[in-house]
Amino acid sequence: MKKIILSLFIGLVSIFSSAQIDSAWAGEPTIKWSAFAEAYYAYTANQPDERYLYYQGVNYTRHNEMGLNHAMLKANLKHAKYRGNVALQAGLYPILNYSTTPDESLFRNVMEANVGIALNKKNTWWLDAGIFNSHIGFESVVSFDNWTLTRSFMAEYSPYYMSGGKITHQPNEKWELMAMVTNGWQRIVKSTGNNRPSISTLLKYTPSKKTTVGWATYAGSDLPDSNRRMRYFSNLYGQFQLTERLGLTAAIDLGGQQEFKDSEFYQLWYTPVVIVRYQMSDKWAVAVRGEYYEDKNQVVVPSRDDDGFVTQGSSINFDFKPSKRIACRMETRWLRSQGKEYRRGDDYVNDNVYAVASISILMD
Repeated sequence: MKKIILSLFIGLVSIFSSAQIDSAWAGEPTIKWSAFAEAYYAYTANQPDERYLYYQGVNYTRHNEMGLNHAMLKANLKHAKYRGNVALQAGLYPILNYSTTPDESLFRNVMEANVGIALNKKNTWWLDAGIFNSHIGFESVVSFDNWTLTRSFMAEYSPYYMSGGKITHQPNEKWELMAMVTNGWQRIVKSTGNNRPSISTLLKYTPSKKTTVGWATYAGSDLPDSNRRMRYFSNLYGQFQLTERLGLTAAIDLGGQQEFKDSEFYQLWYTPVVIVRYQMSDKWAVAVRGEYYEDKNQVVVPSRDDDGFVTQGSSINFDFKPSKRIACRMETRWLRSQGKEYRRGDDYVNDNVYAVASISILMD
């Protein structure tokens, strides 16, 4: 693996060196600033003794409380031959999502920090390195344009961000191909004792503005070399604008991790989701979602039940956007699990119904 990466690096340096004579490197770049902020209120009929809402992921997770879910300020530098992004963030989302280890928590206020250079004259090949928003799936950490207010299970339990280096090829407007060497499954700092990189890929096809199909993969491990258990993961989604007002998103995740080092047996998890969205008018939209998550071996999602996390969910979402910069959203979501996962008072039950409302602003 090290020899392959070294050979690749030498080849890229050679390509880059020959590109230095390209006069297109001259000229000043453009810098674009953008900002986003989202405040929310969440309430569950279970009325748990504590405020934290279990299994709601890392967004909108405080019961009967108003708060700042996410705010970010971003600078994007763009040039024909190089590019870069720096985005800082605050709110409930980074507090919960970057708390895995002390090393990771140091970066919780950094949403993006990356730089890239073009590798050929046509600017169809790029090399980028740094901290990136995840390329997996159809939902974004910035909720403004997501079809539903809360994220689906597949978004909450797959990487929101990755760090490393990647090569991207866009031969035309329809196709995008990417391969990335990363520090691990949603990791900025590689875990202690883990000396091997992880690999992630993306194949994206956009034949028109009405259709997008994406396929992302991941292969690697966050465990020390002495206890390495390989994890393999695939995300496939399609997003289709069926009519001027009606849209459909369908997706499925499938993952597997070795039971123990060098094992031939894998512990599997999977999750499908379907979302239908209807644009009622220029300002109003409604979306309904159905989803299922099964992780019987608790590879990704810890559970209070010995048989693992097995849950189905549905939701309905209403959006009101009085302008292109303001979004007022409300969603009601129902979850039902095989085990007693959700707090109700001082006890645990199988199901949970909760509502979330938010108002957000996007300045770009």
